[in-house]
Amino acid sequence: MTAELVAEANAAEREAALAAQLEERDVRLRSAEQALAERHREFAQLAQLVVIRETERDDEARQGAQRRAEIDTLKHQIAALQAERDAQGSYIAELLASRSWNVTKPLRGVTTVVRRVLGYADPLVAPDQVRATIRHHPDFVAFRAQVTNILNGWTAANTPRLMAIKLGDHPRDLIYTIAEDMLTRFDPAPLVDKYEAYQRLMSYWAATMQDDVFIIAGGGWLTARDLREARKETSDDGKVKWLEEGDLTVNKVRLVADVIPPALITARFFPDLKAKLDQAAARAEELGREIEELAEEHGAEGGLLELALSDTGRPGKRSGDAFPEKPTTSWASHSGCPSASQAPEVARSVWGAPTAWL
Repeated sequence: MTAELVAEANAAEREAALAAQLEERDVRLRSAEQALAERHREFAQLAQLVVIRETERDDEARQGAQRRAEIDTLKHQIAALQAERDAQGSYIAELLASRSWNVTKPLRGVTTVVRRVLGYADPLVAPDQVRATIRHHPDFVAFRAQVTNILNGWTAANTPRLMAIKLGDHPRDLIYTIAEDMLTRFDPAPLVDKYEAYQRLMSYWAATMQDDVFIIAGGGWLTARDLREARKETSDDGKVKWLEEGDLTVNKVRLVADVIPPALITARFFPDLKAKLDQAAARAEELGREIEELAEEHGAEGGLLELALSDTGRPGKRSGDAFPEKPTTSWASHSGCPSASQAPEVARSVWGAPTAWL
């Protein structure tokens, strides 16, 4: 009996020792797990820190590249400014030695002074005053008067030739005569290239004058008053597509004046009416702006002009609202405005026959 008790006691002691060992191992395992978790947190923090440092490094690299680009841009700008300065210095130096300064020598002392050390020329006046200084200088005024006299002489000599164009004349002979006269007259002109003046005349001849001269030489001066219908295309469904702009529109038909623009006729025969029309148009535009301002200020919901505005927000009849009909007034009822029956008489007094314009 005693031996059995001793054996049980020993077995219980061994179990207790094993249980203590297991508990100690569990404690060590939990400690190891906590240490491992701490190491994981430290590793995550280090990884995050590495990402931040790499981002900062990339930002610094981008900033460095941007600064290098800015430095390169500044270098290019400095080089361009230096080249521009050199070019201006060379231009002024060439100008001082050119025929321009030989013609207007007094201007040399007024506008520039030579800086002999560097070989450049510095302006004595502000850049925005150079043009005015040159234009008001007596030497340049005399030069301009000389060129103007040459041009006026050419105009006086060739105006009778242009006014004497008659049926059957050859336009090419006319332009050859007046162009050669321009070359001859501008040959002694200082600072003016006679061929540039010649080219300006020929450009105007090709663009405008040639057609006018051919029309007059082919049909006489009375053909200059004729109007023609603008070129158009009519589709199969009857729609009209105009191929050129018209000078006048009568009954939705575009009319073209090939020689005499209607604006010249208006300025010559109806200057007072044109002035009144311009004033009325300006006043109408001004009133339109005032109406828009009032509509914007008082046209909101609950405003004084709410009912006076259309659905689009502009003055007019609102859909569904009962407004009085707009009174109709004929323009012919106003004093000073010709009626439709007077139109042929107006044309006849200007052109001699109404069929040319009506």
